[in-house]
Amino acid sequence: MITRQIRHITVLSLLLLLPTYGRSQTVNAGVLTMHDENVFDTYAPIKDQVTALNLNASKDWDFDQSNIALAYYGSLLLYNDLGVRNYNIHSLFLNTFYHFQKDDEDGEETESDSTSDGEDSASTGIQKPDPPAPAPDPVQHSDSLDQYLYGLVAGTSQFNKTEFSEYDNAGAAASVIFRQPVGATVSLRPGYTFSYHLYQNLQTLTNVQHTGSVTLGLWLDQLGWIGVTGSYGHKIYTQTSSYTFTFNDSVPGSNGYGHEVGHGKGNSGSPTAGKSRTLTYNFTSPSVDQASIGVAWHKTFSRQTDMNIEFTAYATPSTTARLIPERVQNEIETHPGSFQDITTESEIFDDHFTYSGPQVLVQLRQKIPFDISLEVDGMMKQKTFTSPATSLAGDTIASNRDDQRYETALIFTRPIPVITDHPFTLTIEFHYIRNMSNEPFYDFDKTVILAGLEFVF
Repeated sequence: MITRQIRHITVLSLLLLLPTYGRSQTVNAGVLTMHDENVFDTYAPIKDQVTALNLNASKDWDFDQSNIALAYYGSLLLYNDLGVRNYNIHSLFLNTFYHFQKDDEDGEETESDSTSDGEDSASTGIQKPDPPAPAPDPVQHSDSLDQYLYGLVAGTSQFNKTEFSEYDNAGAAASVIFRQPVGATVSLRPGYTFSYHLYQNLQTLTNVQHTGSVTLGLWLDQLGWIGVTGSYGHKIYTQTSSYTFTFNDSVPGSNGYGHEVGHGKGNSGSPTAGKSRTLTYNFTSPSVDQASIGVAWHKTFSRQTDMNIEFTAYATPSTTARLIPERVQNEIETHPGSFQDITTESEIFDDHFTYSGPQVLVQLRQKIPFDISLEVDGMMKQKTFTSPATSLAGDTIASNRDDQRYETALIFTRPIPVITDHPFTLTIEFHYIRNMSNEPFYDFDKTVILAGLEFVF
């Protein structure tokens, strides 16, 4: 409670101290509803209808060679059948640009939207707390002779219903990127991020991260913008090197291990049914290191068409990071599209420090008739985990768990001009996900349908 009060006081102070001649201010409110065939992404599907109520408020101030932006993001997630799973998220972001010199007229910068999620992207080298900041991505710019310093301070917190209070968590991060032009079409962008993630009821997972990165940006005129990023992350756990965590194992299915194995086609069973047992995990790794390399390409073909392609390769982690197997509690969902941005528990079950492998993201945005914007997404991830693969009974069946995850999406958005200068935006999304794994518990496929409505005040 004290932490939340301090956070509110800090925001109020910033609003009072900053100049009153702000350039822009926006407030967005929206509602999203999603039908998910398998909310927990396991072989024994559990369906649910999930609704999110979102509020996003931002304000920025422009000066001669600098900019300051302040944003708040809040969301309340409501489950239709699993009401005990409801939770809410609150995030604050403060970022700033300082331009050491103005752009030349012949080298004016243009911005492209960030297309990667905060945890998996290597195109920026920044580990942002979820949800990602609504500010523009300072790395994916066209190159010019502009030299600037970018800073971001972010804080986020999540609060769950009493039954799942172990997932309550809070995080803070600070990032800095310096852009040094090397000619009119090339730039170097070293960056550093510090983050702290607190799990007050799962303290063995509380950690500090240091991430350093260098991006080489190249503007190829007719071919678009290309960025190559190398990064190195160091994750430190704040607890002692040996820690024992005790939990109750409750897996879908009346016998404690679900029903017949398929890929998302078995009977679901109750989300809390199953054989209850108590196990103990010993976490002995004090820290873990991992390098990654990423290549991002962005091309704007016209006002109606642009494309983004990203490739990221994670090296083998130096040791086994601390991770609670998802099958143990089975209470985390990895939602695609709009919902993915407001899921903050992925580090508990799917931390990239726990696996190696490549991933590819392709996005095409196209304006189509009737003022509709179409986005077509495709993603592939190959994950070789440092942990072994186990059978449904818990026996080791391979030295490493290997997953291949494929996702495709069609996203339609259209403004609805009910009030002048304050339109509603309608969003409809269709997703298909296939996860092939040598661990039967994670072998599934599913379809997700989402609809949302947003209003800008």
